[in-house]
Amino acid sequence: MDVRKTLRRAAWLGAAGAVGTAAAGVGVGLMGLAMWRRMRHGEEVAGKVALITGASRGLGLAMARELAQSGAALVICARDRDELEWAREELARTGADVLAIQCDVGNHDDVHRTVREAMQRFGRIDILINNAGI
Repeated sequence: MDVRKTLRRAAWLGAAGAVGTAAAGVGVGLMGLAMWRRMRHGEEVAGKVALITGASRGLGLAMARELAQSGAALVICARDRDELEWAREELARTGADVLAIQCDVGNHDDVHRTVREAMQRFGRIDILINNAGI
């Protein structure tokens, strides 16, 4: 699956999930859709920093793999420490620059800590994919 298709799916999932969530969910869905539109017009992912929630398995891990393969640095987060570490190791074996942070996106303090640690490590977040279920 190519990166554009993966991000398009993520954008649609983010937008669909935002219907039943607070305004923050709508913002995340729109950010995903905006990223997909930019990529569709040839914007490169290499060198970008992507923060992906729910990235220890399933769709989140699949998107992390695609972004890593395209040269993005990754911040992955999930609740389960063991699954998160397994995902970090798998992505790092491919040469990806990966920061793994245990985070429950339903916990305000965890979210702030995750963003703070990502900014300390990489200095910016270019792509946000909100894949975690609440």
